[in-house]
Amino acid sequence: MNLSIKLNIKKDTFSLHADLEFPLENITSCFGPSGSGKTTFLRHLAGLEVSDSATIKLGDKIFQNCDFFIATHKRDIGYVAQDPFLFNHLNVEQNINFGIPKSSNKLEPELVQLTKENLGISKLLPKKPSNLSGGERQRVALMRAIVSTPKILLLDEPLSGVGAEQKQQIIPFVKNICSSQKIPILYVTHSIHEILNYSDQIISFQDGSAKFSKDIEKTLSGLKVPHFDSNAEGTFLNTSVVSVDSKFQMIKVKSAIGNLSIIGSDKKVGEKIRLRVLADDISISLSKPSDTSIMNTFDGLIQSMVEDSSGMTTLNLNIKNDIIKARITTKSVNTLKLKINDKVFANIKTVAIIS
Repeated sequence: MNLSIKLNIKKDTFSLHADLEFPLENITSCFGPSGSGKTTFLRHLAGLEVSDSATIKLGDKIFQNCDFFIATHKRDIGYVAQDPFLFNHLNVEQNINFGIPKSSNKLEPELVQLTKENLGISKLLPKKPSNLSGGERQRVALMRAIVSTPKILLLDEPLSGVGAEQKQQIIPFVKNICSSQKIPILYVTHSIHEILNYSDQIISFQDGSAKFSKDIEKTLSGLKVPHFDSNAEGTFLNTSVVSVDSKFQMIKVKSAIGNLSIIGSDKKVGEKIRLRVLADDISISLSKPSDTSIMNTFDGLIQSMVEDSSGMTTLNLNIKNDIIKARITTKSVNTLKLKINDKVFANIKTVAIIS
């Protein structure tokens, strides 16, 4: 089933342009800075916001165009917001039952019970929404949306009030049960970890535009994304462990740019891991360093250079046909007399294991 959506929204200082058509597969993450249009995108798809410029089609069903509009309750869409709506005069069980369709298109009782258990709902059933915490309200709203067996499930940071450990249990369960029921998910998140571990494709929101891609790592590498409380560019690498050095608690991993040595004695040979290399954690030299503590050095060509207003320059390095970002001072660029197509050595000081 394909989703086709065209938006061209301008309100004061906010703008969002989208012209997308793509197949819905399991989880599609929506990722970008706050205020970049992720919620606006989902609300238009749900019919909660209306724009004369919007054209939206899910499969063969037109939701909206310049002459036509289907109301939210007729779109067969599940929507869970960060601050979800629950009926205050109903208890949790009644709120959930409200979402169960009266037609034959509903979850088997065993799956309903399994969902209650995995979302930690069972003990909350007799409670009223006013007696629930923010995280509990989110889990109840998520369950109600799942049992409604919608054509598509829109999740706008639905677990922001849930602890990290519980999230790691809930997200894969939601993905599995929705996959088994053929319910695709659009999932807004600010977590790189969640995107890399659970997403199948991504819509990135940046500079007023929404762009779709199946190449998650490449998309994230091209964005300025939050990582360890800093806004820094970087590169993601898919790797596999080729050897383990228990004595020094190190592992050697194979990647597209070559082998890297990193800390990680808990890993096993053959295990797949994702790495992130921050652009600020790469130094540049014109020759390969000899007497240095840096263990990971790769030669490549400068493909492009982008200077910013803070005295820093980002280099896009072509290393074995993969693009690696390095960020150094503009003064260093001038001192080394760097230019496009120069051969340089990228010295990677730190690598983070993402998943």
